[in-house]
Amino acid sequence: AFVWSAAAGMRELGSSDGCGASAEGINNAGQIVGMSTDKRGIRRAAIWTVDPSGTVTSLRQLDLPTGSRSAGGMGVSQSSGGVLQVAGYVISGSGRLAATLWTLR
Repeated sequence: AFVWSAAAGMRELGSSDGCGASAEGINNAGQIVGMSTDKRGIRRAAIWTVDPSGTVTSLRQLDLPTGSRSAGGMGVSQSSGGVLQVAGYVISGSGRLAATLWTLR
């Protein structure tokens, strides 16, 4: 997954284990959501923070709900009162797809 800015051009976001990532949404503060895949092939929802210069400053994987085998973030809100929400999906161990919402403080 990559992010582009006028200041820095194209920058790779990175992943938790270096195995792969995809970006799906971004807010005005430069917070990007998507998914990061680990060495075992488990995909987890992730949020990256990018500063105004285009430098990736953090990668945070979101909790995978108990019994789920993968998850992905699709959209991210603007922070309000220190609270950020990520909309996405989870896939259960049986393969059922469900919408989910993570609230981050």
